[in-house]
Amino acid sequence: MRPLNVFVYGGGPAAALTTDQSDGSMRRSGFVSRQSLISAMNGPSAATIGPSSTPRPADVRLLNADIRGSLCTDIASKAEGTDAVLVDLFDERFGVELLGDGTYITRSPERLKHVALTGGPSSLVAFGTEEHFELWRAAADRFVSFLADNGLLPHTYLLDIAWAQTDESGLNAELPFGLTSAEANVAFARYVDHLRNAGVDVVSHTNTWTARGHKWGPSPYNFHDDVYAAVAVKLNLALRAANPRDPRDGTVRRTPEWDERHHAVVAKWDTIEQFDSRHEGRVQHVVAPRSDQRHPLRCLIQNNGSDTLLVISHGALPRAKYSLPRFEWLASLENRGEKLMFLADTALEPYDDLELAWFTGSAKDDLTSRYAELVAQAARQLGATKILFLGGSGGGFASLALAAKTPGSRALVFNPQTNIRNYWAKSVRLYLSRIFPEFDSASQLGTLGSRADLATQGAAEIAANHQIFYVQNDDDAHHVERHLAPFAASRGMEPRTGISADGNIRLIVEHFATGHNMPYRVVLNPFVDLALANWGCALGKDPHSPENAAVSRLWDDPASDLKASAAIAARPQKKLVWLDTIFCDAETDVDILNRYMARFMMTLHTIGQQRVPKDTDIRLVVHLSRDKSELAPKIQAAFDSLTNGMRATSTIHFYEHPAQGYGVPEGSHIDRVKNPNKQPGRRERLFADSSQGLDFGEYAAVVRISMDDDDLFLPGHLDQISSLTDFVLQDTPNTPSAVGMYQCYLAHVGDTDSRMEHVSFNRVIPGNKFFVVPRNQYSSLADFSPWSIPEYIDDEAAEAFLARGIKLTLARNNQPTFVYMRRSLNLSGQSKAPFIDAVHGSRTFANEVDLVSTVAGGNAPRPTTQWQLQPLDRMLRLTCSRIEGAIVRAETNFSRMFGPGHQIAYYLMKDGSRIDTKWYSTDDVVFFDAPAAPCSVRVFVRKDGKIIDRTATRHAV
Repeated sequence: MRPLNVFVYGGGPAAALTTDQSDGSMRRSGFVSRQSLISAMNGPSAATIGPSSTPRPADVRLLNADIRGSLCTDIASKAEGTDAVLVDLFDERFGVELLGDGTYITRSPERLKHVALTGGPSSLVAFGTEEHFELWRAAADRFVSFLADNGLLPHTYLLDIAWAQTDESGLNAELPFGLTSAEANVAFARYVDHLRNAGVDVVSHTNTWTARGHKWGPSPYNFHDDVYAAVAVKLNLALRAANPRDPRDGTVRRTPEWDERHHAVVAKWDTIEQFDSRHEGRVQHVVAPRSDQRHPLRCLIQNNGSDTLLVISHGALPRAKYSLPRFEWLASLENRGEKLMFLADTALEPYDDLELAWFTGSAKDDLTSRYAELVAQAARQLGATKILFLGGSGGGFASLALAAKTPGSRALVFNPQTNIRNYWAKSVRLYLSRIFPEFDSASQLGTLGSRADLATQGAAEIAANHQIFYVQNDDDAHHVERHLAPFAASRGMEPRTGISADGNIRLIVEHFATGHNMPYRVVLNPFVDLALANWGCALGKDPHSPENAAVSRLWDDPASDLKASAAIAARPQKKLVWLDTIFCDAETDVDILNRYMARFMMTLHTIGQQRVPKDTDIRLVVHLSRDKSELAPKIQAAFDSLTNGMRATSTIHFYEHPAQGYGVPEGSHIDRVKNPNKQPGRRERLFADSSQGLDFGEYAAVVRISMDDDDLFLPGHLDQISSLTDFVLQDTPNTPSAVGMYQCYLAHVGDTDSRMEHVSFNRVIPGNKFFVVPRNQYSSLADFSPWSIPEYIDDEAAEAFLARGIKLTLARNNQPTFVYMRRSLNLSGQSKAPFIDAVHGSRTFANEVDLVSTVAGGNAPRPTTQWQLQPLDRMLRLTCSRIEGAIVRAETNFSRMFGPGHQIAYYLMKDGSRIDTKWYSTDDVVFFDAPAAPCSVRVFVRKDGKIIDRTATRHAV
C-alpha cells in the first residue's frame, strides 16, 4: 500500500507525526508553519525582513511565506496529489500583530528577531482573547470554504493534543512564562470546537507528557516519543479509514467519524465481506444492513495483539442514563491483554424507549446469527484461537446464544435470562411492540425457537463444541427460579453450584454481588481469568487443575482470591476528604470582609460538628490572600475550637494575587469578579501549592470537595459523602468520578426571620458536589478541582466528562445535609426559584443565629447504602454575555440537543419587546448589536413548523 501524501499546516506535533512517527505510511507533500490563520487569510502585509538581521535561509522562507500569506496558495499547488491535510493550532499561541496597513503578521519568535514593521505602530492581538478568537473564527471560516472549494475538506484533520504538565518522570514541565498547560487547553478548546462544527475531523489525545531530552527542550508542546506514537496510531487509522482512494482496489471510501466518547475512529463498511478488523488500537466498526435486513452491525474492537478474543454483549440500557452505542464493561476490561470486541444491540437504535432487545433482531433479521458471523470473521482476521463470550443479564442471554453458534468457544455469563418470555412482563411487552409488532402475544416468541428460548429450545444446541461458565447471585430470586432452574433442568442439573455430566457447563451459584447486580470489577476480572484457564479441557475432569482448584476455593475457602476480592469491593477503604474554601477572594472592602468573617465563623462552626466517618481522614484548607493575613488569627482560633478531631488537619494556605490583576472583563458576572481564584489554572495551582510535600499513598482515594465561605453543613454531610464515595469506588475503582447531590436545604435569611426549605435542586452548588480520585490518578490530583464540576449535571455534561475519562453523575436519593445560604438574593441578585424541581418541606426560624444553631445541632440520619445515581435529562441551555459593551453573544447547546430537521431562532428583547431577531437556522452561537441598556435573549426550537422547545436568559445582560 503506497504512503499517503499529507500536506502539513502547523507546528511541531504535525511535523513530527508525518516524519519521525510516520513509519512510512505517510509522506509529507507540503509544509506551512509559523503562519496564523489570521495572517494567512487576510492578505499580504507590508512587513519586511530587516536589513541588519541575519536570519537562516529556513527562517527567511518561513517569514516571507507569512508576510505574503502563502497558506492557500501552497495548499492549492499540491491539491491534486494530496490525500489529506493535517492541521495543528499550536502556532496560534504566538498571537498576531495588527499593522498600520490593516494587515496582520504572526508574532512568532522569528518575526521578533528579524522582521521590521512598517506603516506606523503595530498592536498585539493576544491568543485566547475575544478579539483574537473573533478574528481567527472569521479567518477559519474562509479557510474551511477554501478547503471545500478544492475538495479537501472531507480529507482535512485537526490535531487536538493536550499540552503536557509533566515530563516522563512526573516532574513539572510548565514554562515560567506565558500560558500554563491547563490555561492553554481551556483556551484552545473553543478554537478546536469551531473547526469541528465547521466539518473538520478532529483527532484528539489527552494523556500527554514531554520528554526531558527533547531536541527542542522540554515544554508543554514538545511531546515524548511515546505520546507521538499513540497519536500516530489514531491518525494513521483515521487517514487509512478515510483515504479517498484505497490503492488495493481503487474503491472510494467515506470520510470517517471520530467517536470522542470511546476515543475511537468509526470505520463504516457497506457489506460484512468488506469488514476488516485488523487495525491496531481501538476502532468502532459499523456494517450496513443488506436490503433484506433491518439493522446494522456495530462493534468496538480493541486489538491488543493476543491470541484470545473477549466478546462482550451489553444488558438492559436505561435510556435516560445511557447514550447509544453502549459498550458495556469497557472501563473494566480495557486494560486487559486480550483482544476485546464489544457488541452493540442496534435493534435499540430506532426507539428512544426500548432498553433491552436481547440481540435477537426482528422476525426477518436474525441479528444473533449475523453477529456470530461478524465475530467469526474478526477472530480469523485477528488470529484469535480462543473466543470467550461475556455478558450479564440480557447480555448474558446474547453471550449464551452466540457461544452456541461458535464451535470451540466459551461463555462467561452473570445472572442471564435464558427464556425471554420468562422476563419481566413490562419489558417483554415493550420488546414485542417495537421488534415484533406482528406478534399478538408473548406466546408467539415460541415460534422463534432458540432465538428466544435457551432454556428448553436451546438445549439441543449445547453440545461438546462449546463450554459455559454460568454465574448466578444466590439472592436474585427471579433469575434463579425463572431462568437458572429451567436451564439447569434441561441439562440434567440442579440449580446450584456444580458441573454437568459432560463437563461442558459449570454453574456457580454464590453471593458475589447483591440481587441482580453484576460483579464489581475486582471480581469480574478474576472470573475472566478463571474462564480462560485450562482452555480446551473438559470442565471438572482434572480435580487438580488450576481452574478446578480456583473454582473449589470460590465457596469453600473464605480466603480465596475471588472471595477476598468480593469482600474488598464491598468494604470501605481508607480515604481522604480534602475540603477547600477560599475566603473572600479578591474582596478588599473592610465592611464586607467583617460581615463575611462573621458568616464564615458560622460555617466553620458547622464543620466542627461533623461526624468524622470511619476509615476517613478530613483535611480542611482555607485559602487566604496575603493582603488579608491580619484575619488569620481569627480563623486559626476557630480551628482551635473544633472538637471533632479536625483541629490538627485544618490549615490556612496563603496565596498572592497576581500583580497584573485577574483580567476579569468589565461587566462580568459577579462570580467571576468575586471568585477569581476559581478560574482555570489558578484553582489548580491553589491545590498544588497547598499540597506540596504531602504523601497521599496511604489512601485508596482522595475526595476533593469545596464550599463557599458562607454556606453550612449538617453534621452528617461528610458522612454521606464518605458513603457515596464507597459506593462509587465499588463501581469504578480505577476511574475518577464526579458526584453531585440532588437534594439540599435552601435557606433564605431576611430582615425579620429566616426560612429553610428542603428542595430537589437542579443546580449543584459547591459544597454539595465532589470528585472521587482513585490512587492511580494521584499524579493529576490538582486537575480535579471541585469548582470545575458543572452546576447542571445532565446527560450532556456526563458525556462530556466521560470523554475526559471521568464518570459524572447525580445522587438522586441523598439526605439534605448541605445548606445553601441566600441573603437578600446574595451578590448576583438572582432568584433560585427556577432551579427548584420540588419542595419537600419548610421551616421558619426567628433569625439567622437560630437557623445556624439548629443546623449545627442537627442529627441527620445515616446515609443510605442503596444509592440512586443518574444525571438529569439534558435540556436546552442558553448563555449570554456582552463583548466590549456593544455586542451580545448568545450560545446554546442546540446542535447537541437536536438532530436533523430542527432549527433555532434567537430574539433580542428589551423591556419586554423584541428589538432584533436571528431567524431560524442551525447556529449554536449568534451575535447581536445591542443597546447599552440591559437586554435579554429568548430562543425557540422548531421542527416541521412547530415550536417544540424554548428557553430564555434569566437575567439581563
